[in-house]
Amino acid sequence: MPLEVGMKMYRFEDGEPGTLGLDPFPGITIRIFKIMKITPCGCWVQEADVRYQWNRWNQDNRVFIEGPLFGERKFILQGNGKRFCYPTLELAKYSYSRRKAIHIDNLEYRLDRAKAGLETVSQNTFIPTLIRYLDGDNTI
Repeated sequence: MPLEVGMKMYRFEDGEPGTLGLDPFPGITIRIFKIMKITPCGCWVQEADVRYQWNRWNQDNRVFIEGPLFGERKFILQGNGKRFCYPTLELAKYSYSRRKAIHIDNLEYRLDRAKAGLETVSQNTFIPTLIRYLDGDNTI
């Protein structure tokens, strides 16, 4: 899809917490960017003045921000591969799902390591040997 100045680009992100922070799942926010300038290698985008946010009850909430454009400009490379925002909602949704899958894999790995460390400490098999070593008995 050829890029044009003024065209919209999209990014899915985790939503902001609820009003009182009572909802542990804040929902999903879709950020909308507009192309400001096109170069041979990519394009410069800036966030538009509206965001869409859905919570777990599928309520559509528009969050308006003052001004026609706000935020820093970002450079987006053309071509295949990951980028900050995408020209279609389908690509942005796919990117979000891949980011979350990688996030889950990383957290599962960290959880497994924490469980293994806790299990090792709870067995207490190395504590007497460690105490002897720290007391000066270097015959381990």
